[in-house]
Amino acid sequence: MTTAELIAALREADPEGTTSVCVGNYDVYFVQRLPAWYDGRLQQLVHDEDKRGKQWSIIGAKIISNGYKIDIRALSIRDVLLDMPDLPVEGGDQETIERWRTEARE
Repeated sequence: MTTAELIAALREADPEGTTSVCVGNYDVYFVQRLPAWYDGRLQQLVHDEDKRGKQWSIIGAKIISNGYKIDIRALSIRDVLLDMPDLPVEGGDQETIERWRTEARE
């Protein structure tokens, strides 16, 4: 997916641009442009464009070393608690959050 395709998909999903964005239920922490080879080569799926969005469209894959990639970095509350175990956390299962805090302090 290119940045233009991602922007178009985001606009279609949320025309007003007011909905929170997540990656695997984690908040987006930052976005960066990197060489395709940096921190592991870019893995890209090849799609049958006639099937994309309607059914399983993956027909191949590529491992790319040249060019650039946009890296979207997500950060979980649990990850932040490793450095900031006293971070105030609203909502959620307090027992789980307290377990994360305890693990972080150990």
